[in-house]
Amino acid sequence: MQAKRIFIAFDISNEARTTAVDHLEKLKREFPDCHAAWTNANKLHYTMRFLGDVEVGKIEAVAQVVDETAAKSKAFDLRISGTGVFPSLNKARVIWLGTKGDLEEVALLKSGLDNRLAGLGFERESKRFTPHLTLARVKDPIGCRPLVEKHLESVVESAPFTVGEIIIYESQLRPTGSVYTVLKRARL
Repeated sequence: MQAKRIFIAFDISNEARTTAVDHLEKLKREFPDCHAAWTNANKLHYTMRFLGDVEVGKIEAVAQVVDETAAKSKAFDLRISGTGVFPSLNKARVIWLGTKGDLEEVALLKSGLDNRLAGLGFERESKRFTPHLTLARVKDPIGCRPLVEKHLESVVESAPFTVGEIIIYESQLRPTGSVYTVLKRARL
């Protein structure tokens, strides 16, 4: 079976990317010994749904679901706002930036995707969807606690930006890190 590792996401504006990268770079400089895998600035995005390995023959059906969902959705405005970690302060594994704006539209888009993808056999996600930008994956939660505390104390806000499309990305894992390729863009 030939498959591609794919996910559905939306991008951020260049201004929002600059805000996120400035914060990320500041943390990296201030805590150089923290063992964390930092997100590449060019790969910052909001993941709507990670599908994993999908048979190549099924990708066109996924693309159709994305088109149909996008056609029934409208563009929305967001901004980066706030900081957070998953799963908790003491066991922080993911450092992220939060979101404010038209979160109801994001939730409707996510729900529409999930409902249509369920029709293709993709199980519904059990965890609550929290739109966020992942900045880093922490390898040593105890050793990185000062970084996590500094991140959570930070005020990070971007200018609003409009999201007008969702994208299907292929993620290829390589020794140098993952490489993202756009497979499909669908206008909202």
